[in-house]
Amino acid sequence: TDTLGLNVTTGVSTFAGNLKANSHINLPDNSKIKLGDGDEFRIHHDNAGNSYIVEGGVGNLFIMADHLRIQDASGNNKLTTSASGVNIPQQLDVDGHTELDNVNIAGVTTTQQVNIATNARVNFASNNRLQIHSNGTNSYLDYAGSLNVRGSSGSAAALSFLSDSNVLVTNNLSINGDINANGNIIGDDSTNISGINSVTATEYYGTGA
Repeated sequence: TDTLGLNVTTGVSTFAGNLKANSHINLPDNSKIKLGDGDEFRIHHDNAGNSYIVEGGVGNLFIMADHLRIQDASGNNKLTTSASGVNIPQQLDVDGHTELDNVNIAGVTTTQQVNIATNARVNFASNNRLQIHSNGTNSYLDYAGSLNVRGSSGSAAALSFLSDSNVLVTNNLSINGDINANGNIIGDDSTNISGINSVTATEYYGTGA
């Protein structure tokens, strides 16, 4: 021991109280910081440039913080948490089975399977104007305003579910099968209905053969 610190060349140093370092603790490659009676928790860096945090026991590894930030080496957020949930600001790639609860993903997500719990919702937009959910028996697509179905991005809507619960078909509608309507079927002067074998109705209005 010298006046500047403790220098141990061989063997193990045992401290009866707390160990306080006023500067860095430098360890060479492949040396480990071991915690627990059986060295279950370990932190180390190998000579290939990889770093490890290992929980090798039967218990869980807890990372507890009200506001957690996982960043890259440049300080860019890759995953953050807050009271409202988990935020992933960039692309999320998942291989296999995924269960999500209150997760906000701002970028592109690639996954094979996502399981949503019963009565949980997938919300779109900050004001949740589009929601998808299931109660375990029935499934729902809830929307505010109008819900438009398009053939491609930027194209005109081919099918629109309007805010008054009406459905608007912009172009031709082809139906293979029966039409059962509990109400009126209304068209204008440009409406053309062809290929009908029979019509059963309590009342019929219109012209044509």
